[in-house]
Amino acid sequence: MVVIAIIAILAGMLLPALSKAKKQAQAVSCASNLKQLGQCFNGYAGDNQDYFPTGRQERSSADELWNTVTGPITWMVALHPYAGIKSNQYGLCLYPVNSIYVCPGMLIRDNLGYQAYGYNQFLFGVKTDVSGTVTTSIGDYQIPKSGKIRSPSQSLVLTDSRYSHDVEIARKKGWYLITNPTRQVCYRHSRQTRSLYTDGHVQADTPQTLNLEYYWLSYFPWNYKNAATSKAAGAALGTYRYGYAPY
Repeated sequence: MVVIAIIAILAGMLLPALSKAKKQAQAVSCASNLKQLGQCFNGYAGDNQDYFPTGRQERSSADELWNTVTGPITWMVALHPYAGIKSNQYGLCLYPVNSIYVCPGMLIRDNLGYQAYGYNQFLFGVKTDVSGTVTTSIGDYQIPKSGKIRSPSQSLVLTDSRYSHDVEIARKKGWYLITNPTRQVCYRHSRQTRSLYTDGHVQADTPQTLNLEYYWLSYFPWNYKNAATSKAAGAALGTYRYGYAPY
């Protein structure tokens, strides 16, 4: 009985440490994924007149996001040649759990289209229509060349995302675009994200750096329409209201 009690005590002491080590390893792996994706973006820009892809490039007049045959070229598909992926799938694809598109800390990793990293559509556009018009959820504009982006070290490309905030299952999934920073950024690494910036560096972010209301999207790090000239301050740094659970 004494031996059993000792084992139970030791297990109780070791399990939290092992859990913490696992989470730290996931955060390191996540940062590595984003670093590799940054290299893929640079490769794409080098072959495409210095432009990063938009969130998706429509291939028909219909909005066929879930169609893997005639659907759009999403930013993930656009990077396939640079990520060493041989695939004829379009739209939203299913990636293996060890893919650079999938954060190891994301709890549901086997759903079509639920990539772990959300693209900054406010700077790079949510989609390019078949007419060539680039759009975001709050207006049309001409996206900038990557080499012309203001303060690239402060301008976000990708960050940990979640599908939605309202139910637990949605918080366990990622989504390929950030369309609402206050609800879709996912702080899955000990209440921090891992984020890729336009200059290629990866950093940990908190709600104080990413949880900005729509009114403040013109500031860094979202840099809407490449208009930012300074960091948002004061009221822009709001309180995170939508919960971290289950992370």
